[in-house]
Amino acid sequence: MKEAVANMKSIFSGVHGRMSELAEITNRKYNMAISVLLGRHMDSVVVDADKTARDCIQYLKEHRITSMTFIPLQNLKVSPINERLRQLGGSVKLAIDVVKYDPHVELAFVHVLENSVVCDTLDEARQLGYYSGERLKVCACDGTLINRNGNITGGGSSSMENRASRFDQKAIDELKSERDTIQAEMKELPDSRELRNQEQALSAEITGLEQRTKIKDSEIQRLSAKITKLEEDVKRLTASEHQYAPRIQTLKKETSTRAVKIDKLGEQINAIHNKFFSDFSARLGVPNIHEHMEAYDKQVAEFKKTETTLKSQLSKVKSHLDLVLKQSSDAERKSQKIKETLAADENAVKDLEADEERIRQESQSMEDSLQKEQQGIKALQDQIDSAEEELSLLQKETADATSEANKIRRSISSKQAQIEQLQSSRRDIIEAASIEQISLPRASQAGETANPEGAMVEDVETVGQGSARFDYSILKRSHTGNMTQEQRAVMNDEMKAAIDDLSAKLESHNPNMRALEQYDQIKEKERLQLEELEAAKVEAKTAADNFNNLRARRHQLFTTAFEHISNSIDPIYKELTKSRAHQLGGTAYLSLENPDEPFLHGIKYTAMPPSKRFRDMDQLSGGEKTIAALSLLFAINSFKPSPFFVLDECDAALDSTNVARIAAFVRARSRKEAKNSCQSIVISLKDIFYEQADSLVGVTKNLCQGSSTTFTLDLNRFDEARAH
Repeated sequence: MKEAVANMKSIFSGVHGRMSELAEITNRKYNMAISVLLGRHMDSVVVDADKTARDCIQYLKEHRITSMTFIPLQNLKVSPINERLRQLGGSVKLAIDVVKYDPHVELAFVHVLENSVVCDTLDEARQLGYYSGERLKVCACDGTLINRNGNITGGGSSSMENRASRFDQKAIDELKSERDTIQAEMKELPDSRELRNQEQALSAEITGLEQRTKIKDSEIQRLSAKITKLEEDVKRLTASEHQYAPRIQTLKKETSTRAVKIDKLGEQINAIHNKFFSDFSARLGVPNIHEHMEAYDKQVAEFKKTETTLKSQLSKVKSHLDLVLKQSSDAERKSQKIKETLAADENAVKDLEADEERIRQESQSMEDSLQKEQQGIKALQDQIDSAEEELSLLQKETADATSEANKIRRSISSKQAQIEQLQSSRRDIIEAASIEQISLPRASQAGETANPEGAMVEDVETVGQGSARFDYSILKRSHTGNMTQEQRAVMNDEMKAAIDDLSAKLESHNPNMRALEQYDQIKEKERLQLEELEAAKVEAKTAADNFNNLRARRHQLFTTAFEHISNSIDPIYKELTKSRAHQLGGTAYLSLENPDEPFLHGIKYTAMPPSKRFRDMDQLSGGEKTIAALSLLFAINSFKPSPFFVLDECDAALDSTNVARIAAFVRARSRKEAKNSCQSIVISLKDIFYEQADSLVGVTKNLCQGSSTTFTLDLNRFDEARAH
């Protein structure tokens, strides 16, 4: 079946697969429950439309494949899921919620599972099925199923476990595929000689890698030490920067203070200039001496030249004054006053120039000191930047070296794994040779006298450990040279062909002279058996078709009868149990234990008398069982009524009320105007019952004749009185 579904999926694009293949259970504990709920739909095939289903059915007929059930998604009409069932609590879950599936096949699972629920234990399933106030289809994790009609189906079997395990088939197939892939890869492994060459090459490469690793490790240690030293230098420079920071701040503050002092001194100089040169300013025609001093720096050279000129003129004035003083004492006193004024002015100018020069020198000294401090800070910052850059380079080199070392270690691990794999393959080859009793010449045996019986390979354990070295000198040079994988495969095929040829020659040493005669006899026997096989196939197909037709006919007849009886039994039971206190009567119904294969299991009959809860049939009282049995009898008779039937003391376990109900029911069914009427012969000892009959037959002993005697009485003539 699995192969047929796979073929149909490859032929018809609308085939999605079987329900069991499309479902994935969220938890393995629900496998059994879901397999029971799916039932016969486990193998149902989900398709997209009716046309695809018809094409698949035609394909099954053409290839004589067993019948299958198809679920077309196009025309499915499903009821919405009852969201309230998701909130029942406990371990109860909607069956649709514990199944994973592709969204495009959701309708199929909703159609099959509907509002079914699953739970962990049977007690919880019974609580939901019988006492929740709602008829639910509940399945416990052990596979026990409670149908909506109250029927319980359970009991473990190997077939149910096999059905439940099919949900794991997908994972098993994947593991098998992985196993086949690994086996194919193992077959592609090179032979022992090439493995030995690879082992030697890998050993040499590993030795080189180990040396490189040692060099890289020493280089990493050196770089780590250098990084540590640079980090210490960075810390020291950072500490020095912090150490000079207060001094720099102090110098900046002193510079700011001195700048303020310079500004104040400049203002004082301007005030002194204005004071001492007020007359001079007036003569010059300027508002104050400050405006004149602003150009002082530009006129220093002219001032000195003017000073020299003034000194010359002063000498001339002095000479002139000397002459004038001789002429007048008043003029002398005036001249003396002028001299004193000029001397005082000259001294004041010199003092101001000295103060200005001193202030300039102090300012220049402070600027030089500040510049030196800034240069020192810049040098420290350059050193820090250089150290950080070098540290970054070293960290990068360290990271590269570490990455290279890790790569080398991974390469070593990979090579070691390859070596172990090659050694394992070598041991397998040696073990195979030992099992086949093939002598493998070792290098230690080269040149020695060969054992006439053929020296066997030493213990597999010793050889597997690599202690034995084999002698390849007996091989041709073309067999031991380097060659590609394709060339080696060709050589292996040639050797296998040579071995097969030699084996065939060995077998042909004792020829069978009657081989052709035996071959003809076998061919004739084969032809006859093929004819018998074809005839048997035709006969088997005919028998299978007849059997399927009979099975379908039997199933149809049974289903028709069961549905009629199932629909009739509840009204009959209600009529036999209703009263003034319980006008609706009780409830009775039939259910199949296995709806898919009804003939493999039984039929469950459930009867619930009025005002009583559900209970098994064996827990009912004798009268309740009698009412239930009569309801079933009348329901069966209603399907194909018989001319009459006999009831033997059916009222023995009934009380007066129920006897009257049964009598009235039987009398009503015996009327000609009643539907499906039939005559009834009832054996009863209760007058409440037999007074409703049309006629009575009494049986007694005839002592004279030694036999039985009967008496009859027609009660129809009393109908008018009985009616009153």
